[in-house]
Amino acid sequence: MEEKKQIKFRAVNEFGYFFQANSGTIEKLTFRSPGSTTKQFYLIRQYNGRDGKVWLSASKSGRLAMVKFRKSDKTFSYTLLEKDTEPEEDERDDGDATGELPQLLQAIELNDSSLAKAELDVWKKAHGHLGSSPFVAKLASKEALVMPFAFCYLASGELPTRLSSYLPCSDAFGDGLADWGTAQTLLEESARILAVDSLFTAIKTLASKSVCHLDIKWEHLALLPVFEGSTVVRLEPILIDLAEVDLKLSPTDALSSMSDAILNSHLLSDVQKERFRELLQSVQL
Repeated sequence: MEEKKQIKFRAVNEFGYFFQANSGTIEKLTFRSPGSTTKQFYLIRQYNGRDGKVWLSASKSGRLAMVKFRKSDKTFSYTLLEKDTEPEEDERDDGDATGELPQLLQAIELNDSSLAKAELDVWKKAHGHLGSSPFVAKLASKEALVMPFAFCYLASGELPTRLSSYLPCSDAFGDGLADWGTAQTLLEESARILAVDSLFTAIKTLASKSVCHLDIKWEHLALLPVFEGSTVVRLEPILIDLAEVDLKLSPTDALSSMSDAILNSHLLSDVQKERFRELLQSVQL
């Protein structure tokens, strides 16, 4: 019987960072999100962003997640309703158990805790209908946003279909990735869909929630595994990195704003822009 590879991973808990071998801890990985009480993560791969660092991580039980630590010197770029404005009934957040829009988003200068919680509220508003369960955890004495794992597009607009493109050292974890067989088939099917079509689906969904993303790029387009029970049933196109959004627009205005930004940028080729306009003409919010 082949032994699993022994690797020391950087790990983090509420007190700080440390190194720990994976031996005898994680038997297999899964795309299912960790529970909100999770207090320790293995840090597998780091991604740098404009407003912080994001780690592809795994809980001790093998559940994959993206853990985001925001830069403490960043000011907040969200906009929302005025503080004394009460949201109408049809504007309430379906992904929030209370149905109330987060008033903490009113602040311009926020600390690490508020930054993480504010982005959490936007994530729930944008993607809560997909069953994802992000949460804020205290890690290394800071508040971090823990988000579900998603397959990200490259800056070129391509979608990798090999596991190693997303998860290095997967053979270090016992039986590897339990969900990969089903997910790979779905990923290959998604790769045959025009990237511009997936991008349009993602912004249309955001717009329907009155969320306008202000930093649209290919690497912010991702496919979120959606589960029924313990099975991945589809990969849903979403926009990630919700650090810069406008929440004051109507669905129609949000779609118009994001579409104008895309069509007036160099993100799409001329052929892709033509396809985007075709999709835009057929949409109803």
